[in-house]
Amino acid sequence: MPDPFDRIRAAVLGLVVVSSAWPVAAAPAIHVSERSEVRLVVRPLTARLAPGAKAPRLVVTNGDEAKGEALLDWPAGRGPARLELVARAVEASGEGEQVLEVLARLTLADGTLVQAARTLRFTQRATSLFEVYRAEEETLTVALEAEVEVVKRFTAPPIPGAVVRFHLEIERVLDGRVIPLESNDLDTFVGEPVSYSFRLGDRPESESARLTLRPLRVVGTVVEIEAELGGALASAGDLAVIGRTERILASRDATSTLALETGTPPVGYRFRITPRF
Repeated sequence: MPDPFDRIRAAVLGLVVVSSAWPVAAAPAIHVSERSEVRLVVRPLTARLAPGAKAPRLVVTNGDEAKGEALLDWPAGRGPARLELVARAVEASGEGEQVLEVLARLTLADGTLVQAARTLRFTQRATSLFEVYRAEEETLTVALEAEVEVVKRFTAPPIPGAVVRFHLEIERVLDGRVIPLESNDLDTFVGEPVSYSFRLGDRPESESARLTLRPLRVVGTVVEIEAELGGALASAGDLAVIGRTERILASRDATSTLALETGTPPVGYRFRITPRF
């Protein structure tokens, strides 16, 4: 009488093909991207900068804020006053249009706080006057000089980590028996997942199993592995859907066993994993 496990072996061997060649890390491609930045210079027109102070220069990108400040000799002889600026680029409705929102906070020598806001719309560059504060005959006016600059950024994807090979042995568990089915070598890099899966037939009630291994890090002769198990197992006339994720610490060439089983006595599959790196 033919052994029923021969049919299972044939199904698994026929459905799973895994390359045993060691992977080779290709040189990462360089990605070039562009983004627009608004460079804003704020120059006081009706006040002098305090000794040692510089005109604020801000670089603004869409959705981000940029801040700057300057100490001013204003009002003349009764300063100093501190000018703080917050600039934010917002999405514009017109194509190619830049919209910059500028908030100014002026703190006078006596502690008085004054706030003012201005919206600047332009295409490539613009200069606009911004009256921050007016008191009787004294005004504090600054010039906003804005210019758009297209910045190219060159980035490369992360270089893959060290190569890890998992020697995998698959066993069938049924009626108290453990039957070896096959073995495979799964190759990957640290940080990258590798998977093994099979399905016994194409009907909805067919059994299936999937194992995904991701080596998280290697320290000396120990590798930390994230293992994800899932599948559908036939048990007592029903189909049990199982899934879980585990973390494993395994030594080089030491074998760990992961079980995908259900019922009592257990029915399912066992995966014996031996890392080599």
